[in-house]
Amino acid sequence: MKLKLRNNNKFLRIFFTFSIFLIGIVVGIAIRHYYNIPLSQEINIVDVAMLLTTVFLAVYVPSVLDRQMQVMRDKGNVIEQRIVEFQGLIRRINLIVQSGVVNYEGCLSINNLLDICDHRLETIVTLLSYYDKSDSYKQEINKVKAFCKKRRELLFMEQVPQEGKKFTKEERDHEEELYNQIDRSSSLLLFKVNDI
Repeated sequence: MKLKLRNNNKFLRIFFTFSIFLIGIVVGIAIRHYYNIPLSQEINIVDVAMLLTTVFLAVYVPSVLDRQMQVMRDKGNVIEQRIVEFQGLIRRINLIVQSGVVNYEGCLSINNLLDICDHRLETIVTLLSYYDKSDSYKQEINKVKAFCKKRRELLFMEQVPQEGKKFTKEERDHEEELYNQIDRSSSLLLFKVNDI
């Protein structure tokens, strides 16, 4: 589907370029034929250079620079999507913990979601390293990692009890605070990625 769309875009670009070229020829013939405009018989090298530069820029800017900008936008969209998915995962953990009493399956879900969050965060870090080689996101990523580590230490259960777990009010409050900090830091990271 994507290949078909790309071929259609390429065909349209070639069609429009050829159409503009033909329109230019027709207008030039019409002006020369119907109007008696005095034209210089000498060729001015500066005018020819300006004409060639204008034509080059008219073709180069849309075809090359727009494509490069689209590639950067697409990379940014992939990273944005991963960050939004990460935020959804941390929210699911928050909802499970805030229910207070969690059964055995809920405890397994918390452990599983914490592992998935760690892996998703590593994926985001890898994508950001390919997206921006200057490490300008390092501070935001380190904040998110630190909060996730604290949250993992609070919630991860090495031995999951068969009867489940009841989270105390202090544990729920601490988890809520960590959730809010992770959400805020990852939203700032999303904002920064979206800015470029």
